[in-house]
Amino acid sequence: MTDAPVRIGLVGYGFGGRHFHAPLLASTPDCEFLGVVTTSPERRKQVADELNRPTYDSLGELARAGAEAVAISTPAATHIPLAQEALRLGLAVVCDKPSALDAASARETTELAERLKVSLTVYQNRRWDSDFLTLRRLVADGALGTLTASSRVSSGSSPSRAHRPRAVAPCSTSAATWSTRHSSSAGRSSGCTRRCGPATAARGSTRTSSSP
Repeated sequence: MTDAPVRIGLVGYGFGGRHFHAPLLASTPDCEFLGVVTTSPERRKQVADELNRPTYDSLGELARAGAEAVAISTPAATHIPLAQEALRLGLAVVCDKPSALDAASARETTELAERLKVSLTVYQNRRWDSDFLTLRRLVADGALGTLTASSRVSSGSSPSRAHRPRAVAPCSTSAATWSTRHSSSAGRSSGCTRRCGPATAARGSTRTSSSP
């Protein structure tokens, strides 16, 4: 007997929701993708046309539709309020990076999840990429000898065919300009470190070395 799929919804259908979360949720057999929380008429139409799934006005409506979990892919400044609302509704939460704009908010939300005994995690999709898994296996098998350092470079990609990988601007003035232009909540949640830092830390950096 196999476990039933997790009934999960998505909050937000911008770049991240549309090109990363939605394709993964729709293609994962362990998930029953219920639909998307968005109030934007344009994005509601995109969800209907591209996913053939319903949209919801609120997290509460999603919960009443039978959701057990939710992935949050909205502007960074909204992550904490939405995560806390979802937790109080009893929904397990997968929150996109950065999960919070400061350590105190992140700590408060983690403590709330622990108190309510509801699961909370940050979206770390790169941990399941083939290079991570291959390196983990090689280290476990001892094939690389004594590992002294390990890091990784990624140019960025998406499971959606609608998005093609492209070069990411370096952390400079141009990157800050890029971030502000592409962020729907410029301010505390924008800037190169705020927008790119968590993803960069999740992916790794540049070299692998070992000793025999």
